[in-house]
Parts: sequence; structure tokens; C-alpha cells
Amino acid sequence: MNKVLYDNNCSFCNRVKSILSKLDIFNYFTWISNREYNFNKHNSEIDKDSIEKSILLITSSKQVYLEFYACRYIMIHIPVFWPILPLLFLPFIS
Repeated sequence: MNKVLYDNNCSFCNRVKSILSKLDIFNYFTWISNREYNFNKHNSEIDKDSIEKSILLITSSKQVYLEFYACRYIMIHIPVFWPILPLLFLPFIS
């Protein structure tokens, strides 16, 4: 299961999480508060400060994505975003 770490003290982050979790019809992602995630136990290479200000995604194969790349990974796996995916792979977008 892919884990999305987000700031649950941020109202915008909570809104995004609420919308995306409803659109995730395949239940591909598990949303975890960055305050509840045990960084030391799971991923020693993740800097806890990096998640304080951004979204972080850990795939089932332990690949880590931050910010834009995390959002793009999420959008790849949610069908409603599929029509705009080609735009997210243009060199000047990322």
C-alpha cells in the first residue's frame, strides 16, 4: 500500500486529503498524518523536517516522492486526472 504523509494541522492539506481520498476509487493510497508516522522505524532516510511543509509519498516499494512528484504520482493512480496527465510530464512543468 502506498502511504501519503500530510500535515493534519493544515486546513488546506485536510481538504486536499478529503477530496483525493474520495476520488481514490481503487483505494491505492493510505493517508497518514505526519505526526503519527514513525520516521525512525520505517524510513531512516526521510528527513522529518521535509514533511512538515510538504506532501510526501512512500510507495509500496519504498520509493519516496516529495511535493510535485508526490502529487503527480497520486494523479497517475486516480482516473479522474488521467486526461491531464500528459501535461504533467512536460519538461517545463516539473
